Amino acid sequence: MQHFYVIVSSYSEITKNEYIDPRTAPVAIVDHVNQICTKVRPANDEELPSLYIEEYRNALDAEIQIYVSESYPKGISAVNCVKGKDTEGPGSDFEFVVIITAMRLSPQNFCNGSWRSVWNIDFQDESQVLDIKGKLQVGAHYFEEGNVELDAKKDFQDSTIFQSADDCAIAIANIIRHHETEYLAALEVAYSKLPDNTFKDLRRKLPVTRTLFPWQNTLQFSLTREVEKELGLGNISDIISVVSCVFILLKREKSSDAENRTRVSWVKDGYPNRWTTSDLMSEDLKQNSCSKF
Repeated sequence: MQHFYVIVSSYSEITKNEYIDPRTAPVAIVDHVNQICTKVRPANDEELPSLYIEEYRNALDAEIQIYVSESYPKGISAVNCVKGKDTEGPGSDFEFVVIITAMRLSPQNFCNGSWRSVWNIDFQDESQVLDIKGKLQVGAHYFEEGNVELDAKKDFQDSTIFQSADDCAIAIANIIRHHETEYLAALEVAYSKLPDNTFKDLRRKLPVTRTLFPWQNTLQFSLTREVEKELGLGNISDIISVVSCVFILLKREKSSDAENRTRVSWVKDGYPNRWTTSDLMSEDLKQNSCSKF
């Protein structure tokens, strides 16, 4: 049994569930719910292009197959006539759509990738010009210890002259090859810059104030100024001395000394002669040679 590939798209659609392979002319009947091909039938004469159109279509399809086999492992392509398929000879316009699709699934390596390009080639008989428009979409998904996804899109536009079937096919294939190769090279450059540029840009480089913290001059901050004002300190080393003394005091208050445990602030009203916690702090600081107080 002969195997063939049918790209399910609006360009190859005959009816709601029927899609034609323009290369070998079978029609696949597709079950969209189960995503399977349930039946294959040959195409009718009305569903096929004329001999004049088929000459151009077949020549372009052959060139595209060569390009896809060289550039995309396991890639699939199709050339469909979407306008003027009944044209019998020169004097009328017609349009082809080139579809290239490729996928690489590697879940065991935590990555998947896909490529899809659609090229509309408008054959304009009066002006003898081929107007070429392309749409590229690239997807990449990495999910090892994270979830990073790339969805890149790019549009292209080009043109060439209307020639014979073989010459048109070569010119169109070269234009497609040029734009897609150039875009792939740009993607590779972008990937190489991800660690140094893109990922770093995801983090805030500056605080909300948009200024770096001046570690060399902390006296400009209000907290430092307030501490200096209240304690009469001259520089940051004095603040460190105060913090050390307060730490010693807190450590002492946690001790099991009975005398210190009775000297608490709540006895001040009933026993005016007893020391309060504030008195203890001053006394302990004096004992620890904090002369700057």
